[in-house]
Amino acid sequence: MLYYILVIILSLIGFFVNIDLLGFTGNILLKIMLFSGLGFIVYRQYSASIAQDEKQQSLPDQEESKSVTQPTEQIFLESSEKGDINKLLSDKTISLNSLLLSQFEILFNYFLPANGYIFIQNKKNDLRLFYKQIKQNISWTESDETPSIIKLLRNHSNEILVENNLGNGSNILPYYTDSNYTPGSILSLSTKITEDQKIFWVFDAPATGYFNEEDFKVLTQVSFTSQFLTINAFKQKHVFEDLSRERNKLELANKLNGCSTKDKLTSVFIEFLAELFEAHKLTVAMVDENNTQMATITKTIGQIDSIKAGTRFSLNEGLCGKVLTNKQIYLLDDIEKDGYFIPRFSKNEKTNYGLHSFLAIPFINQSEAIGLLILEHKTPGFYQDNHKIELNEYCEYYSVAISRFVENQYFEGAEE
Repeated sequence: MLYYILVIILSLIGFFVNIDLLGFTGNILLKIMLFSGLGFIVYRQYSASIAQDEKQQSLPDQEESKSVTQPTEQIFLESSEKGDINKLLSDKTISLNSLLLSQFEILFNYFLPANGYIFIQNKKNDLRLFYKQIKQNISWTESDETPSIIKLLRNHSNEILVENNLGNGSNILPYYTDSNYTPGSILSLSTKITEDQKIFWVFDAPATGYFNEEDFKVLTQVSFTSQFLTINAFKQKHVFEDLSRERNKLELANKLNGCSTKDKLTSVFIEFLAELFEAHKLTVAMVDENNTQMATITKTIGQIDSIKAGTRFSLNEGLCGKVLTNKQIYLLDDIEKDGYFIPRFSKNEKTNYGLHSFLAIPFINQSEAIGLLILEHKTPGFYQDNHKIELNEYCEYYSVAISRFVENQYFEGAEE
């Protein structure tokens, strides 16, 4: 308010007041000084007004930016909720595939590049091309090589990496070696799901200088949305698996309670596990009572091969002998590697019969291993840590059921 009063007073003096004592020249100098002061005051007021407007305009941007980036720090998965993103994407009960593709379409339609890709990195840092959209007139060649842009992005401090001046001989993407197309610009984005699992988004264009920093806000928003959707899909699957596990436990308990002999109880138990764990082969072996350094396979379900009921093996040989000797659960992604395989029962084994994923648990009684149960699958890495936990829980149910038979003095061969 004070500035406005000063402006009015100086304006009135400058326009209407003449001091005779100063003469013509003096009055001119006075007016110059007055209008200079007036100009300075107006300039000060104008500058303050502009600064205030800029501050007001910047506040919504800051709030909007905060709403995009800040929530990513608050979203996390509990260790029990972490799973394999590739398995999550293949789960038809969870529509994560279509959700990620919708985010891809947003970016593709916004940037209008020549080509676009989604890469998925799993817990083992294995990378696979999940989705691609290639311009029709561009020749594209499949490659298992990890793109150089992904290698750069993995080591980059930020989640966004732009290369706007690619040379003609650039091999930053290995898919155009047999094509007359060469990217001039490339844009890549990393979306972190867990410490090891990530989603990489890559777009390229023929022109140099095609992508710019003004568009990063869209990338950040899509990255956050994709992270939010994926993490919540993990949480949803975890809840579903918990409910399914409880239902399976109840089903197993009811089946075991309906058994009147130990043989029947054991048969029901292993058939339940073979179906639940989708085992291509399930094997049960027991340590010999008279020779605790030897064990005998008592039952197999599934694949038929030379390893069958009645086969005896030494605890000093093979993977199953280690399970019994060390009294520990063993989980192997693949018992075969580079044409060689780990013998399961004997060093004289010649083949693993196409079985790869291996999960075995010992039966413990009074701190001694009295037998073991083995689950095997033809798909490498099929059994994971969650299977190990579940198998241990189901075996505890079986142990309780067996104990009840002993307590109630049931005996083998009793009529059902």
